[in-house]
Amino acid sequence: MSFTPSWQELGLSPEIIQQCRNFRLLVPTNVQKETIPHILKGKDVIGCAKTGSGKTAAFALPILQKLAQEPFGIFALIITPTRELASQIADQFRAFGASLSVRICLAIGGNNISEQFNDLQKAPHIVVATPARLSSFIKSPAGGDLVKENLQRIRFLVLDEADSLLTEEFSDDLTTIFNACGSNRQTLFFSATVSDQFLKDLKKWKITKKKEIMLFTEQGEDEEMKLVKKLDERYMFVPAGSKENYLYFLLKYILHAYHDDVQTQSKPGGEKKRTSFFAPKEDMIRKSKAFLGKSSQQSSSSESSPSSAPPLPPAISDFSPSMGDQALIFVNKKRTAVFLSFFLRELHIKALALHSGLTQFQRESTLTRFKQNRISFLIATDVAGRGLDIANVRLVINYDLPLEPADFIHRVGRTARAGRKGAAISFVTPFVVEKLQNIEKETGKVMENFGEVDDHYISEDLKAVETARAVAGLKFNDSAFGKKYNEEREALITKIKSEKSKEKKLEKGDARIKTTIDTETEKGAKVLQLMNIASKHNSKKRKLAKAFNESEEMDEIEIPMKRKHNQISEISDGKKHSEENDDSSSSKHLKQGANKKLFVKR
Repeated sequence: MSFTPSWQELGLSPEIIQQCRNFRLLVPTNVQKETIPHILKGKDVIGCAKTGSGKTAAFALPILQKLAQEPFGIFALIITPTRELASQIADQFRAFGASLSVRICLAIGGNNISEQFNDLQKAPHIVVATPARLSSFIKSPAGGDLVKENLQRIRFLVLDEADSLLTEEFSDDLTTIFNACGSNRQTLFFSATVSDQFLKDLKKWKITKKKEIMLFTEQGEDEEMKLVKKLDERYMFVPAGSKENYLYFLLKYILHAYHDDVQTQSKPGGEKKRTSFFAPKEDMIRKSKAFLGKSSQQSSSSESSPSSAPPLPPAISDFSPSMGDQALIFVNKKRTAVFLSFFLRELHIKALALHSGLTQFQRESTLTRFKQNRISFLIATDVAGRGLDIANVRLVINYDLPLEPADFIHRVGRTARAGRKGAAISFVTPFVVEKLQNIEKETGKVMENFGEVDDHYISEDLKAVETARAVAGLKFNDSAFGKKYNEEREALITKIKSEKSKEKKLEKGDARIKTTIDTETEKGAKVLQLMNIASKHNSKKRKLAKAFNESEEMDEIEIPMKRKHNQISEISDGKKHSEENDDSSSSKHLKQGANKKLFVKR
């Protein structure tokens, strides 16, 4: 299919097609073919394609065409997770929209906040922002309402690197932004990694109210792979404490140590001279033969020659900074990036560090120098892991394996872009083998082993590496970043010690309380037991008392009765006795009377 019809079939205007021609975009990529027509029809779209496949153009071209038909601001809002990616997208909009006189506002941290706020209030056509900065503008008591009013009219909301954005890290800021944006809009999501979990989380966010969302995921013969075809991907087993040694070996090996790769240095008189990466040159040539496994002249001591070094990946076998080739070295920590930049410079390899601890001016300056090929090696954290398109990067070294497999995919995607060749070499220590397995599971590809490195190559430069490591450590401690890092580290250690001390006190207090409670519980149990016994005893006592009281009442009744009975019996006894007395007296009298009579008779 010829160039013009292929773009015309997508529905793009002649003006936009001419801009594509100006930038040598001769044929639309798969993600552009599949998503641009749906975007022009007004549908919400999720686009998942490999790194370097033209995802930015896939949403920028249709947005610019729609803007040309109905220009007003703010027409489109593009949100990205990093400042570097935001700056790159803004540059691409400026390039594609040059003929349209597009007004673009870049709202990112590190730049002048007043200028950005003023630009945003003027309602530019395109706003490219990071979540935190835009959220702060919306919440601003002075002018925030005007920003909200402008965002209510947007026609496009784009989330680039959507899987990285829709996380807890950006949750609060994105909620503020989504609430401020109008509902009459198209919502577009683009990333190199879109998982099933992401699609589930997308429903929870309720970003779009449309029932149907067009989903495109790039497929092909390597359907399970999320890596580009021309990426040569390998791992290197490295002892945990010797990563710097192997990094220096690898860079020397890649540079062959005998290339005419040179960097400019100044002579004392100000005249420029060209010097190689490694000096002296005779020593470089001697060492290069050993690196390449070639035969070397036998020394008088007749030492045994080392085994050949593993072959380089074909994609970087001719790596040459003098020809513009560059390498990205990824690390997990800012401290590591700064330290390695000092370390490599001590070994005469120019390298710069890029991380979030730099000011925005320093970040832009470092990235510009790398893009302009003024330095060949950039040591970066994951701020450079997403979206950056630097054509001359032929090699990615994962000095530290990333925490998440998705970050690995984005990292190695900085090379082998747009059909070019590239290689990725990852250092694997015994402690991160599981990470390697998770990455292979996620990518659907088993990495090839770089090969075993003879100890001779490491021990050969051991003294130089140890010296460079020591000097780099001193320079790190003397640097502004190092001083700040050490202060924060000491403060953190003090805080941790204080918290641990508090925890110990609390633990002791808890132990005492627990002991007291246990003691009181035991006492309480005994008291309850005694109370139960007392209760039972009291119950018995009450019963006994009741019985006793009843017996006392009976006694009180019986005693008077007895007394009465006694009185009665006493009375009756008295009467009887008196009667008996009367009888006896009367009988006595009778007897006396009879006697008298008898006496009288006589």
